[in-house]
Amino acid sequence: MFKNYIKIALRNIKKHKGYSFINIAGLAIGMACCILILLWVQDELGYDQFHKNRSELYRVYTEIKYSDGRTSLFTQSYFPLARILKEECPDVVDAVRYASRSMLLIKHGDKSFADDNFGFADSSFFNMFTFPFVKGNPKTALSDKFSVVITEEMSQKYFGSEDPIGKTLNVNDQFDVQVTGVIKNVPHNSSLKFDIILPYTLYWGPNWAESSSWGGNPLETYVLLPKNARAEEVARKITGIKDKHDPPSAAERVRLDLQPMARIHLYALGGGGIIRYVYIFSIIACFVLIIACINFMNLSTAKAGTRANEVGMRKVVGAEKKDLIKQFFGESVVLSFIALVGAILIVEIMLPAFNNLSEKRLSLDPSNNITIILGLIGITLFVGILSGSYPALFLSSFQPVKVLKGTFGSGSQRSLFRKILVVSQFTLSIFLIIGTIIIYKQLDYIRNRDLGYDKEHLVFVYMQGDLKAKYESAKSELLRNSNILKVTRSLQMPSNIASTVRALDWEGKNPDERVSMNWDIVDFGYFETFKMDIVQGRGFSREFATDVLEAYIVNEEAAKLMGMESPVGERLSVFRKEGKIIGVVKNFHFKSLHHEIRPFVYMMNPNWAGMMDCMFIRIAPDNISATVKYIESTCKQINPAYPLRYMFFDERLETLYRNEQRMGKIVGYFAFLAIAISCLGLFGMASFMTEQRTKEIGIRKVLGAPVSRIILLLSVDFTKWVLAANIVAWPLAYLAISKWLENFAYRTNLSLSIFVLSGVLALATALLTVSYQTLKAGLANPVESLRYE
Repeated sequence: MFKNYIKIALRNIKKHKGYSFINIAGLAIGMACCILILLWVQDELGYDQFHKNRSELYRVYTEIKYSDGRTSLFTQSYFPLARILKEECPDVVDAVRYASRSMLLIKHGDKSFADDNFGFADSSFFNMFTFPFVKGNPKTALSDKFSVVITEEMSQKYFGSEDPIGKTLNVNDQFDVQVTGVIKNVPHNSSLKFDIILPYTLYWGPNWAESSSWGGNPLETYVLLPKNARAEEVARKITGIKDKHDPPSAAERVRLDLQPMARIHLYALGGGGIIRYVYIFSIIACFVLIIACINFMNLSTAKAGTRANEVGMRKVVGAEKKDLIKQFFGESVVLSFIALVGAILIVEIMLPAFNNLSEKRLSLDPSNNITIILGLIGITLFVGILSGSYPALFLSSFQPVKVLKGTFGSGSQRSLFRKILVVSQFTLSIFLIIGTIIIYKQLDYIRNRDLGYDKEHLVFVYMQGDLKAKYESAKSELLRNSNILKVTRSLQMPSNIASTVRALDWEGKNPDERVSMNWDIVDFGYFETFKMDIVQGRGFSREFATDVLEAYIVNEEAAKLMGMESPVGERLSVFRKEGKIIGVVKNFHFKSLHHEIRPFVYMMNPNWAGMMDCMFIRIAPDNISATVKYIESTCKQINPAYPLRYMFFDERLETLYRNEQRMGKIVGYFAFLAIAISCLGLFGMASFMTEQRTKEIGIRKVLGAPVSRIILLLSVDFTKWVLAANIVAWPLAYLAISKWLENFAYRTNLSLSIFVLSGVLALATALLTVSYQTLKAGLANPVESLRYE
């Protein structure tokens, strides 16, 4: 039976080559888009799934509720928490601290390497997490304070073919460590990314002593719970233990909660995260696939007349309705499998470009992934059944008497259904066009928004070794060049400052009120280098000796928090260090535009000079290439042991929105493909409609109708369909895009012009698609169409 379906399907393909090509091409492109997106979704959902204990692993996060109703969420934890949980909480099987660093120098013999992915963890790290060892013992690998575990890639890089166990590496010219283990390369879909992992106690240097401070700290705490443990109950116990050691205040309530390891990559604290894009891309995959299926249904029902006699004859000789339904479903599935071959070829061709765009390493290798095989079969059957559903039910319902008399059905009913399908196609396409426009408009808004400082012509240099130790000499040498205007340094990168301080006090502050401010330690010339506006008072100056340890500069939000209209000269204590406010800086964005501007305080402290590794250089807009070369040569001369790492600050800011930029491009490309598939079907419909109205057009031309009138006659239906699609798509797109924009604290406006533009683009594309057929019909010689009448 199935062999017969294949024969009939192949005969129909051969008989109607043009329509068959449109059907198969549309299905192949739609299925290829769907496969690419599903590969991406599968990769995202696969994060951290390789850990054997993944269902019992959790990250501790902090929720702070303030008396004014604000809530803050932090992934950072506390120094003593992991140790105390192991001692006092029987529901915690194990707990470790973890932190990461980048840009450290590794030396082995006379060779130096500048690497980025460093992890620092407690000794039981490899007991909790599954990172398979090639050499060494996971239970003892991090037991010694000066031990180190490296990946196979790093082992090859540092030691070549030599056995690395027992070999010594020097870290940042500060201390030596001994290799005690080699693990397989960390999977790309791991939330914890490192190439080298050292004991946590080395994060602050070899002489650092364990801290019992319950202040905010740059580390994460992970816990392993027993099987079937209730995370909510354990979280309440953990909060109780924290309150016992660090009692809460009336004005601030701290709650510790647990986030499952499997959700860390997908779900951001407080909502959102990559999971939004998983849903968005899954919906896009369905949209594109449905559009391709609509093409098939449209052309199949439009061409119903050509198969009416076949259906009538089959029924006359005894075929039942269910037999015809099976036949048409079988043909549809056969066409889908033919389209699958084309889809796989398209995917193989496009996959390298898609990987580059999505920054992934996806592959279509069914031999290593049964999910891919099942997915391909599932997609093909879904497409075959969906696209063949209406044609099968519609064609099998023909009555043989009416068919053989030439009155087989209501053309108006078929026409209405086709109109609904075309409107549905363009509704989905217009929806994607609007989404693409809004994403790019929001990214443009981000690029052009006033951040409170000048990001242009600003070079960021990461200071290491002698460049940090001899900062003042480097600064003087750099300023010898007339194209270098300002040089300064800071503790933190001003584009992503997360550190907060709660040890705050000022005149009139309620002693029970516990609030927080973000903070940074900077050097002279900081505000001048960034061209930040001091709206009250002044910046830090060498003319005032007290500026170094006893002066603070706050932003407008901090002044508002303290209830001070003129805070200059007022007392302020930060980290329990008394000082005076000497200036107020205009509000500025020290994090991405996803976040609102919060209270901020700047200070100077020479005791932190050894930790300040961010140098900023403002250069003149002329001779940029020569100026950068001068910066390179000067820094290398002062610090030859370390490779120079620098980038323009505006490029650094772009990385904050890499997800949005990447997703915008992907959505844009798939929107284009959705429109292309819709137009492919529209072209087929236009061909069919002009073919059906050939005699009508001939008579109109004989009676004197001009070509323009014929073109208008044939185009008006398509115009109505696209306009109807706009009416449906606009409110749906508005709701969806408004929800996406809620991810940003500062966002662009949803103006009517965006929706009008999308409608105009869709209409212009549709008319351009059908223009060839309408023009061809308008210019046709009426004699040819009426010769045999």
